[in-house]
Amino acid sequence: MASTLPDSRRELLLGIGAAAGSLILGLVLVGIAVTDRIGLLSEIAVVAVLLACVFAYGIGGLYDIVARGIPQRGLAHLVTGAGIVLALLAPYGTPDRLFVATAALALLLGAGYHAAIGVDLLSATEEPAAELEDDSEPG
Repeated sequence: MASTLPDSRRELLLGIGAAAGSLILGLVLVGIAVTDRIGLLSEIAVVAVLLACVFAYGIGGLYDIVARGIPQRGLAHLVTGAGIVLALLAPYGTPDRLFVATAALALLLGAGYHAAIGVDLLSATEEPAAELEDDSEPG
């Protein structure tokens, strides 16, 4: 379905969808950190859902970087995936609340970056700056 949409509409939907997923997971982690229920992150169902999310964001990030040539969106996907991995490691870390807080921060930043790309505040396909043609030294 995404391939039948115009490019601008597809970029908006992908950006807002990825931002919504990151935002929801980030807010859930904020709630877990505030209520100090870190043990929830070691439940098998929660681990399975988080692993599925890591897989989806990781594959999406690598696909955007390698196949589509959109490193900005790929970076946002990979930051979100890294945040989820930190959340999965939280029950085993010594300051477990710090792991969860850092994971929530990464997810919320990833959500903001996804949303900014989706609504065209940031360009997802920036071209590199042109090199200077005149290499001569001044003087």
